[in-house]
Amino acid sequence: MVENQPGKKNRSIEYHRGDFNVWVDAVLQSGIIKDTTATFALLDQRSTECEWSTVEKLAKHKSGGNKIELFYFFPTGWIHRALNAQKDKAVLDRWWGGPGWKKFIDIRQPDSAAIAMEKVKSLGYKEVSAWPIRSRKEGEGRTMYHMIHATDHVVAPKLMYRAYRNLIGNVPAGEQLTLL
Repeated sequence: MVENQPGKKNRSIEYHRGDFNVWVDAVLQSGIIKDTTATFALLDQRSTECEWSTVEKLAKHKSGGNKIELFYFFPTGWIHRALNAQKDKAVLDRWWGGPGWKKFIDIRQPDSAAIAMEKVKSLGYKEVSAWPIRSRKEGEGRTMYHMIHATDHVVAPKLMYRAYRNLIGNVPAGEQLTLL
């Protein structure tokens, strides 16, 4: 995949295999990501693999300007199954940053995205949105997950909306959530 990307001046793409929860410190301490470096982190997990401390480190890394932009895939469609299947509840505590994950047990799946958005918003981002990703195109089918987008950049929400609309079609009425 990396080899097939077009070369661009001042851009490097590296592939590293490993647990990003461990590797994140080396990335952030490397000096590559400066306060002025446009950066986004795609946090794509099977369910509960991305530890909250990793998300916090990304959000707090820059001391000036815009924070690292986040694209966090939240498992809306299988959150209950994922929580029930995890025998080691310490994994869930690390994922959510404490025992607060238990609030998902007694709520409807569609409501879980709003709770996850609030958690991301607590990191101080100017705008947090959740974009439903469905099992089929054109707004049909079951919502499988929400892509939670957190940004401080004034133009990013408009770009995200356009990219979503071009890929998926119109945003299903009442399904795109935004916290300002």
